[in-house]
Amino acid sequence: MSDSEIVAGGLPPAPPNSYNPIMHSAVVPGNAVAASAADDDTAVLANEASATTRQFLGLCLRGGAAGQRVGVRYAGPVVLSTDEWDAIAGTTGGLARNTWYYVSAATAGHITATANAAGAIGFAVSPTCLFINLQNTAPTS
Repeated sequence: MSDSEIVAGGLPPAPPNSYNPIMHSAVVPGNAVAASAADDDTAVLANEASATTRQFLGLCLRGGAAGQRVGVRYAGPVVLSTDEWDAIAGTTGGLARNTWYYVSAATAGHITATANAAGAIGFAVSPTCLFINLQNTAPTS
C-alpha cells in the first residue's frame, strides 16, 4: 500500500515524513502547501507573493477536494509523472534535473525554478522526482 492510497475509512497513517492536513481548497498532486492562518489542522496553497502563505510545508501526494484530508510530504522524495509536474511547475517533460525549485509567486500551489525570497523547497533529481529540502535554502556553492 502506498502512502497516498485511499482506503476504507480514509488515508492510511502517514509515514514519518508526511502528514494529512485538511485542505482549504481543491488540490492536485504536487501542489505546494502552507499552514493556514487558522489554529487548526488545515493547509492552504502556498504562494511566495503572500507573507502568510509563503512558508512551505510540503507537496501534495494526491489530489483532493476542499475539506478533504490530503497526504502531504514535507521531507524526502516526491515522485509524480512528468504530466503532473508539468501542470504545477510550468515545465514540459517534467522537472529539469539538477535544478532547485521554489514556491511560485505567480500561481498559488505551483512551483518554479526561479529563485525567490521564500527559499528553495527542493532539488530535482530526475524529471519525475523532487527531493524536498528541509532547510528551505539552496546551497550557495
